[in-house]
Amino acid sequence: MTNTMNNLSQVFTEQNHDIQSEYQGLFNELMDYKNTQEKSNWARGFTEIINDYLNKNSIDISQFPTHTQYSRNYIGKEKSSGWQAMISRWEPGAISTIHGHPDFIFYYVIEGEFKMPFFEKTQTSADTVKHTETKVITPSDTVWSIGSPGCFDNMIHQVKATKPSLALHIFSDDGLKGEIFKCE
Repeated sequence: MTNTMNNLSQVFTEQNHDIQSEYQGLFNELMDYKNTQEKSNWARGFTEIINDYLNKNSIDISQFPTHTQYSRNYIGKEKSSGWQAMISRWEPGAISTIHGHPDFIFYYVIEGEFKMPFFEKTQTSADTVKHTETKVITPSDTVWSIGSPGCFDNMIHQVKATKPSLALHIFSDDGLKGEIFKCE
């Protein structure tokens, strides 16, 4: 079977929601930190900012629309740089395609549990990968990666929600440009 989808925009277009303005302050703080710190410090700083925010504010899964699998709820987009952040709601049993992301990707689990199989490219073909490891991530866990600028094959993985879940994602570019892969 041939994979006819090249990027995530072909998978998630119907589950996108407008920017949720109540999180604009959080987004601005994350972008201010990004703009004043070295790239190697971003994940640690983002984690501290989100932990501080969650200690002062409640984010409840019921605030976000349900879908049969997954919904993307943007909390901010920086037009000049392309950076964006969203809170995704996952239903139990939801599984993403195997995909990559732009050069910087950061996940923070707010609620629930995810299994994340990770993959690396093979020599077989440009869109073929092999499984390398699987991580289980739970509330306050983070997963992040720094890759090559201009590429959308960073941190190749799949997301599997084991229970109702929320995660905050930060991308250095449009997350929907992420490349789709198939496992050998």
